[in-house]
Amino acid sequence: MTFPLVYFLYAFYAFLVFWGMFSLTALGHILSYGMKGAGSFFAAFGYIAVSAVVLLGVFNYAGTIDWQQNVEFMGGYINLQQ
Repeated sequence: MTFPLVYFLYAFYAFLVFWGMFSLTALGHILSYGMKGAGSFFAAFGYIAVSAVVLLGVFNYAGTIDWQQNVEFMGGYINLQQ
């Protein structure tokens, strides 16, 4: 079975949508229901900063990949492309 590598990119985009929704919810809970002090602010800021650095690294690396390549799975017995 062969399929384009770009399917993994689409799955990653779907993951990012869910991750973004859960992150916004978590940050809202930290800032709304957390202790009203510097600790909550720095925890939220640290989460955003680390997330931004990781996402920038992933996008920089993903830009170097040839997404038009095919992935062969199970020895090419089933071909999804026509």
